[in-house]
Amino acid sequence: MKVAIICPFNIDRQTGTPKRAKTTIRAASSVAEVLSISTSGKPDVHVRAVQTGNIGLLRFSRCG
Repeated sequence: MKVAIICPFNIDRQTGTPKRAKTTIRAASSVAEVLSISTSGKPDVHVRAVQTGNIGLLRFSRCG
């Protein structure tokens, strides 16, 4: 199974949403191949990651 997790924010921020996203990514990577798409941040060890840079939400939705 393949899973894509799209995070239109910096995954390294120390607020609630990025922390929840990282928890979800770690849990999903134990049972599936995970692709994480975010504006920036360090990728997890077993996850293929794409960082788009700091761009607006409309342009972010066209990337990846």
